[in-house]
Amino acid sequence: MIIKNITTSTLSQRYCEMKYQTVSLTDIVIPQTLACVIADCGIISTPAHGDVRCTGTTYGETCHLTCHDGYERLSRDNFTCQVHGDKPTWSGEPECIPVSCGTPPEFPHTTIQRASGRTYGNTCGVTCADGYEGTNHQRVTCHSTGNWSLQAEALQPVVGGPDLFCQRKDCARLPPPAHGSLTCSGTRYQDSCRLTCEPGYKVAEESGLLLHSLYNFRCTANGQWNKKPSCVPSDYCQLGLHDCHPEHGVCSLTGHQAFSCRCRVGTVGNGTHCERTLCPPFPVTEPENGFFSCSIPTSSAADTCQSANSTQPEYEVVCVLHCNHGYDRLIYAEYSCRHDGNWDIPFNPKSPGTTACLAVKCPDLSSPLHGRMTCNSGYSFRYPEACSFACDRGYELTSTSSHERHCQTDATWSGNNTECIAVQCPTLYSPAHGRMSCNHGYSFRYPENCTFSCNHGYNLYAGSTSRNCPADRTWSGSSARCTRCPDGYVYYQPNQLCYKAFNQRGNYDEAAATCSSDGGTLAMPRDAGINRFLINLKNAVDNNALFWFGMTDRVREGSWVWADGVPLGHFKRWDPRQPDDAYGNEDCVHYFAGNSAIYVRNSWNDYPCSAAYLKFICQVAS
Repeated sequence: MIIKNITTSTLSQRYCEMKYQTVSLTDIVIPQTLACVIADCGIISTPAHGDVRCTGTTYGETCHLTCHDGYERLSRDNFTCQVHGDKPTWSGEPECIPVSCGTPPEFPHTTIQRASGRTYGNTCGVTCADGYEGTNHQRVTCHSTGNWSLQAEALQPVVGGPDLFCQRKDCARLPPPAHGSLTCSGTRYQDSCRLTCEPGYKVAEESGLLLHSLYNFRCTANGQWNKKPSCVPSDYCQLGLHDCHPEHGVCSLTGHQAFSCRCRVGTVGNGTHCERTLCPPFPVTEPENGFFSCSIPTSSAADTCQSANSTQPEYEVVCVLHCNHGYDRLIYAEYSCRHDGNWDIPFNPKSPGTTACLAVKCPDLSSPLHGRMTCNSGYSFRYPEACSFACDRGYELTSTSSHERHCQTDATWSGNNTECIAVQCPTLYSPAHGRMSCNHGYSFRYPENCTFSCNHGYNLYAGSTSRNCPADRTWSGSSARCTRCPDGYVYYQPNQLCYKAFNQRGNYDEAAATCSSDGGTLAMPRDAGINRFLINLKNAVDNNALFWFGMTDRVREGSWVWADGVPLGHFKRWDPRQPDDAYGNEDCVHYFAGNSAIYVRNSWNDYPCSAAYLKFICQVAS
């Protein structure tokens, strides 16, 4: 806090740092009553469907937002107490919104009502088409995971066949009449039964009205059979004692044991020989991704799928629309050749805006974390769409991930789920006599950072103290090495050498010999950093003494070289009056004392090499 006078009065103005607020301890503002207190943002609001945990409410404190299941944060999840001008405020307002489940899935003959929305907790009801009735699943709910579910509580994925929600209505088993048997394709909507009566009986409905022998009793859209079958006694003709055409001839009793033959409706001939009426070639064009199969339902060919062009277009031929593998049939229609030689065409699948066969839909895919997805059909996720996956720089697909996936005819994706994992750099190890610490659990994957340090008594001799695993899989920096100095020596990190100021006296050559016995030389302060380090080192030993260091001009007067023979460079710290070769033989160099009253303290001076009362500084490799 800083207080400075504004006028000659007793009032003072006080300034506080940004994170503090000025307050007066009394109603009268005098310097002694002013104080700085840390700014307080107050309690942050807690949103509906969320919880906020804070480290405090004052400047610099933070709050973390956690949304309840089924909700997600609108923007950020961390908020900081900050000061703008003189007003402390939170960096934002916590807010949780419901997760979105997107568009509900589609199923044949099923309409899913989406009136209530597509976010968590919303429920969509199901409506079935005519001839279909609901199953046990009559609604889907947007689950807290962001997926549509068949249950409101536990997640039950919306997975199943085309009749998951709506199935064909069941007309129940049609009981066979007396003197007859039924052959049925099933009991549900659009299934049919064919009645065969015993000799002497004829196919009829329950009221006794005679029907054609090939009549089909059909299960209708209201879940009821269209007629109830009956076998009624036949006359003489029905005993088989006639020569009418066995399939299309109609025998009429004309008297006692007398009969006449005619061809049934839809056929032509004299009664003993009948042929079906012909229709023109099938006139409906096959829709995209679909085809027609045609047959006479009662013939043996009805069990096989024949194209419209391979079947004779004659009375009672029925053509049904089918879809290729990988496509769902959205329209069911039967096209039949009528008795009058014309086709019954209930619907044209090629009408504008009509889709007869729709590609099956596979579950939605999304880009993997740290990756991207590209699909070739507009991300509709319908057969036969293909989606390829690639990872961002620094990431790669796992060994089990699929690079490309195809939506298959069974509405499932080929391949496996895609996952991008950070690329891995070579394994690193702790240096001998040192430690390694990595910030991503020692996975050695991008962008992990590992730092290196040495044990007590050891120093980093070579390599990097910090290395990063980049996107190209090669570690930054170089391997760290830890070393230690000989006893009594002190390590200097910038040049990775060890130094010692000896508290003993000797001439220059004796000092150099002592350093050599330790495996080194007299110290060489080549730059300001080393020079400052050596000054502190010697003064800690003796602030009053002169100390030799390794530099001479013995070879050529005035040409100063370091102890290793390298000429003196630009860095120099001579006393302003030195070197002066005052005695004519001042060929060696020492530091003036740290408390010198005559010369510049700790500066350099040339001196006779034979002077034996100087102390000295050695340097050795670590």
